[in-house]
Amino acid sequence: MAVSAHSTVIAGQGDDELQKLVAEARSGRRAALERLLDRVQANVRRWAGRFASDEDAAEDIAQDVLIGLERRVQRFDGASRFSTWLFTVTRNVALSRRRREARRASLISEQQHLALDDPSDATDPDAARLAALALGYFDDLPPQQRRIFELVDI
Repeated sequence: MAVSAHSTVIAGQGDDELQKLVAEARSGRRAALERLLDRVQANVRRWAGRFASDEDAAEDIAQDVLIGLERRVQRFDGASRFSTWLFTVTRNVALSRRRREARRASLISEQQHLALDDPSDATDPDAARLAALALGYFDDLPPQQRRIFELVDI
């Protein structure tokens, strides 16, 4: 993405006002966090759409960013504009999701090839199908459960 992709980030919203909301949200003011979320959600959704393969994936990316904003805003150090930082966070979430999906697709493919290549190894003929089904439901899990599943099972 070119710099211009996020240079007009939060149009009509002064950086000073946004910085103030960020500072208040970092200090634990729930109302400030909610106002911050209201201010940035349209842009996060638009950015997510640029990185996603479809509308559902874009919405999932945006939700991950917005849900995690309360935690992530604590890491904002002010070295750049908040909008630039948030664009980067959105991009990183999208790239992470893309890598996770590629790993999952690779695992499914590998399981299917193993089942087809060596039928004597398949003690349960439905094992590959069951693994593919479980990985198919992986996206429906809440983010914390997905992370745990990835760490333990994948």
